[in-house]
Amino acid sequence: VIESNIRKLPAYDFSESYSKNSVSVVVLQLQNDAPVEKSWNELRRILTDSQRELPPECQPIQVNTDLAETAGIIISLSGQHYNPEELAAMAEKFKKRLEQVEGIARFEIFGEEKKQIGVEIDHTLLAKSGLSLEELFKILQAQNVVIPPGAIVQEGIKTNVRIPGWFNSLDDIGNCIIGVSPDGKVKRLKDIASIRWEVEPDRPLTRHNGQSALLLTGYFEAEENIILVGEKVQDELEKLKSEAPHDLLVEQVLFQPDEVNKNIYRFLRNLLEGIILVIIVVLLGMGWKNALVTSTAIPLSIMLTFMAMYLLGIKVHEISIAALIIVLGILVDDAIVMVDAIQVGLDKGLKRMEACLQGLKQAAIPILTATLVIIIAFSPIFVLPGAPGEFLRSLPQIVLIALAASYVVAMLITPAMAYHFFGPGQHHKGEWLRNFFAYLLRESMARKKTAIISSLLIFGLAIYALTFMGLQFFPSADKDLIYIDINAQAGSTRAKTEELLVQVEDILSREGEVLAYTSSVGSGVPKFYITLPVSPQAPD
Repeated sequence: VIESNIRKLPAYDFSESYSKNSVSVVVLQLQNDAPVEKSWNELRRILTDSQRELPPECQPIQVNTDLAETAGIIISLSGQHYNPEELAAMAEKFKKRLEQVEGIARFEIFGEEKKQIGVEIDHTLLAKSGLSLEELFKILQAQNVVIPPGAIVQEGIKTNVRIPGWFNSLDDIGNCIIGVSPDGKVKRLKDIASIRWEVEPDRPLTRHNGQSALLLTGYFEAEENIILVGEKVQDELEKLKSEAPHDLLVEQVLFQPDEVNKNIYRFLRNLLEGIILVIIVVLLGMGWKNALVTSTAIPLSIMLTFMAMYLLGIKVHEISIAALIIVLGILVDDAIVMVDAIQVGLDKGLKRMEACLQGLKQAAIPILTATLVIIIAFSPIFVLPGAPGEFLRSLPQIVLIALAASYVVAMLITPAMAYHFFGPGQHHKGEWLRNFFAYLLRESMARKKTAIISSLLIFGLAIYALTFMGLQFFPSADKDLIYIDINAQAGSTRAKTEELLVQVEDILSREGEVLAYTSSVGSGVPKFYITLPVSPQAPD
C-alpha cells in the first residue's frame, strides 16, 4: 500500500523496501531537481492518507527525512576479558559523561546486546486449552494495559495518577491467567509456554581489530565550533580512560574535528603558497614593491570574505573551504591589473596622484567586467535544484563575496598603497618578458590570418583533449580510510555473512599499511560520511 501510494509523489524517483519481524522500512529517493521541503510535505500528506488503508493493528507510519545526518565521533570499546553486559555498562558510563560536554547533541551506543522476553508456545497444549494465538495475544495485551484512572486535586494542585501494567517480571507473565478449565482449575500461561530472557536476534554485531566491540557514536550540536568541542571531548575521554580498567581498549575510529582542523590548515597553507607564488610571478614582470602590494590583495580579500560570511551566517565547512581554495588564485587578478595601470602612468612621468587616478579610471570598468564574467560563470550553481543545490549553495555565495571583496580592495586599497610605495622605472627587471610578448604581438598583427588559424587550431586541440578526460563534478574524497560493503547471497544467515567478514578481516590484518579496521555484521557501521547510503539491518 505504502509503496504504491508514494509513487504518486511528483518528485518520486525510486524506492526500496525491507520487511522483517512485523516491521517494514521503505527508502524513498527523490529526483535530483526535486523541491525538497515541498516534496517531504507532500509525502507526509500521502502517508497520512495511506494510514487509513492499513489494518487497525498497524502502528502510525513514522517518517524520517534527516538521512544526511552523520556521526562526528566514533569511539570503539573492546576487551578480551569482558562479556557483552560488562562492555555495555562501561559504554553507558562513557556515554553519560561525554554527553555532558558542551556542544555535544547526543551519543548513541551501536552494537549493544539488547534482551527481550521470549514466549515459546507449545501448540499442542494451546490447542487443548481451546484458545487461538489471536485470542491468547488479546488476553496478554488486556492484562498488561496501562489504565489512567484520573487525577487527585488538592489545594489547587493537580496530580495525575497512573496504574502501571501488571507485568514486572517473568513470573508475572508466566502466572498470567488465560482461562479456567471446566473443573474450575485456573489455566496460566506457563502451563502452555516457556518464558525466558533471550538476546535480540537482529542486533548488529560489531568488531574492532577482530575483537567484539561496542561503538559510541557522537553527534555535534548545530552552530558549534566542532574543533573547540572536540578538544573538550578529548579531555573528557582522557579522564575516562584513566578511570577505566587498563585492559579496556578505547580507540578512536572517527574524529571529525581532526579532519576539519586538517582542512583549515590545508587552506592556510594554500593561502600562504598563493601569496608566495603571486610575489614570485609579479616579481618577474615588476619590481619587488609592485609584487608586495599586489600580494596583499589575497589576505585582505579573504579577511573581508570572512567578515561577510559571519554577517550572512555562512559557516566554515568542507564546501566553504573548497570555495575559498578555488577562488584563491582569482583574488589577485584585479590588483595586478590595477597595479600595472598605475605603474604605466608613473613610467610616463605622471605624478603619483595623477598616475593613481588615471590608472583607477582606466582599469575600473575592465576589472568590473572581468569580475562579473567570473561571477556569471558560477551563477548556475545558484539555481541548481534539489539536494545538490542545497549541498553546494555556499560555493557560489563565497565565490561572489570573495570576488566582490577583491574588487573593493583593487579599487580602494591597492591605489592607496601604490601612491605610497610606487615610483617610476620599476619595470626594468621584467623588460625581457615585456619584449618577448611585444614581439609576439607584432608578429601576430603582421600575420593576422596565421594568428587566427593558429588560435582556432589550439582551441580545437584543447576541446579534443577534453574528450580523453573523465567527467567528475567533485574529485573523490582524499581520505585515509576505505569503506567495504559486503553482501552475502540473498537469504544467507548471519553466520554465513560473518564467515565472509572474517576472511576480509584476515586479509586486512596482514596488510602493514592498515592501522585499524572496524566492522559490523547485520547492519552497516554508523553513517560517518554524507555520501554513504543508509544500510538497513539484514542478516546478509
